[in-house]
Amino acid sequence: MRWLILALALAACGPEASPDEELDGGAIYLANCESCHGYDGRGSDTGADLYWAAEGMTVEEVADVVVLGEGSMRAVDLDDAEAEAVAAFLLDVLVRR
Repeated sequence: MRWLILALALAACGPEASPDEELDGGAIYLANCESCHGYDGRGSDTGADLYWAAEGMTVEEVADVVVLGEGSMRAVDLDDAEAEAVAAFLLDVLVRR
């Protein structure tokens, strides 16, 4: 039993993600944006269709909207790297598909 407890404790103290490790923009989107903008980014009663909202924008512009908010969209509590990962995901996967 002691070995099991030790193994679980060591697993919980595993290495942290490297700063150079790429963030998963899709996972961040699902956790923070999907409830309003929908699984596919096509919008809902509470969030805009991101295809039209982000069309023609750069990653930096979309990231700014994510962290600062715009119009009726509230700011999302993400750091710059997370916001850029979400923005890249939005533009590459949802908008430019």
